[in-house]
Amino acid sequence: MHQPTAAAAALLAEGEKLFQQSRFADALAKYQAAAQADPLYSTALVYAGDCFFVQRQRPEAEQHFLKATQIEALNSQAWRFLADTFERQGNIKEVERALFAAIAAHPNQLPNWDKLAAPSKLALKRFAFVRKASVAANKEGGKREIELQRDFAEGSADGTFWLGYGLGLIAAREKNPAISSYALELAALGTALETDRESLAKGERPLSDPALPTLRKLYAERPLEAAILLLMYRESYRPEFEEWKLANPNGVPAFVAAYGLRP
Repeated sequence: MHQPTAAAAALLAEGEKLFQQSRFADALAKYQAAAQADPLYSTALVYAGDCFFVQRQRPEAEQHFLKATQIEALNSQAWRFLADTFERQGNIKEVERALFAAIAAHPNQLPNWDKLAAPSKLALKRFAFVRKASVAANKEGGKREIELQRDFAEGSADGTFWLGYGLGLIAAREKNPAISSYALELAALGTALETDRESLAKGERPLSDPALPTLRKLYAERPLEAAILLLMYRESYRPEFEEWKLANPNGVPAFVAAYGLRP
């Protein structure tokens, strides 16, 4: 996101105080002045649009929110507010389009997912993924060791998965010490799921963590990369996420339609 000039940020802060006092005309003047002081400051336009929105001036609000998305497509809040404006005007098709754009801007802003389920009636299932393995250097010799959360039985399928995850973290770091955060996660999950698949081939073993069977399915059907980027997003994944969006311009709605998952 664009970092505003000091003058623009100060004007927006003044506008916020006025907005909280319901002095919408005065707040709008400050927000518009902030936008003039820094034309790349899309948030100033979002806040200006909100002045119109709270006064039920929907077309004017839509105009400001839309302009904010044009200035800065990664402004997730602008897309979400635009979706709210479309909803108030009964334009349900555009609501969904704007919310998918909001998710594409920032996948871990959960209000976007919350709103997506309501107007479009999507039955989205929460993917509650908690990492239960990490790697830390041994204090004595500096050797990397796997640390596991012991909330699963020894020798269980969950234990096999998370041991594989830890081994994947170590192997990926040894192979490439400068590996990116996303590539590290992909490598670790790939190792964990391959270990799990080999273990599964020897006999069915139930998984206690409900997220893990979902990962099995995603690994088998090959959208694991999309799942990491959309359901486990961290801002450090941004470079790979932007590349993925360029290669998959319809990737967000396609993944949601295929799997019905959300973070």
